[in-house]
Amino acid sequence: MRRKILVICLTVVLFLSAAVLGVSAVFRVKSVVIEKSTVSEAASKEAVAFQKRLEDAYLKDSMLFVDSSEVEEIIKDFPYFRLTGFRKEQPNKIVISIAEDAEVYSVAKADGTGYYQLGADGSVLGVSETPKNRLDGKNNVVFSGFNVSVDGAQLIGDACYLPIMGFCRELDVLFGGIRRNVQSVSVYNRTPSMVFVLEMFESVKMYVVEPSTLTKEKAEMAVDKYLSLSDEQKLQGCIVVSGSGNEPIVVYNPVDDFSS
Repeated sequence: MRRKILVICLTVVLFLSAAVLGVSAVFRVKSVVIEKSTVSEAASKEAVAFQKRLEDAYLKDSMLFVDSSEVEEIIKDFPYFRLTGFRKEQPNKIVISIAEDAEVYSVAKADGTGYYQLGADGSVLGVSETPKNRLDGKNNVVFSGFNVSVDGAQLIGDACYLPIMGFCRELDVLFGGIRRNVQSVSVYNRTPSMVFVLEMFESVKMYVVEPSTLTKEKAEMAVDKYLSLSDEQKLQGCIVVSGSGNEPIVVYNPVDDFSS
């Protein structure tokens, strides 16, 4: 009796296994499609290599069991790409959506061998010999005056880095792209107050005192003041952004004579 029950159980197991294998074969992945949003020619070329990696990972796997875990690992090797979608289309197609993050900032490597290229959020996208943007060939906004290193895709800087990055994020939104107006950002001094100087394209400078305090408010008032200047005023002088109370203080000086 026991032997008969064992035979029945084994038969059921074999039948179910065959059924699962049969279904898996029918719903095997046969196509991996990439929907991409790219802004540079380099990214279009990288997308070809990216698709090859995806096909190696997913083709012939069962649609029943595939998920986004493999693409999430593969995309780490393509830092300019961001995963924006993953879906299965029955019976046997996977559609993966990616977008290219554009370069916005550049900061020199400590050993002087090139520049880290950063996205709008400060993530490290790549390394280049120059600060030129790979899309349009013009310089990114160049950071200087502080030390940096890289941990994975994240830039680690000294005490000046996060205040710089936070203020520039606000400017990037307010200007509709910080590269339209700002050439470079550097540390002017660290004590007694942390001060940064922004070189604008028209020659006027913007000095920002303690940007980690009232960051959003200072950025908004700084942009308002800059946009209110005449074309002639933008060719000289400086905008000084300061204040640590309830409201920032922003003034324009026709002479560049800021002192801390």
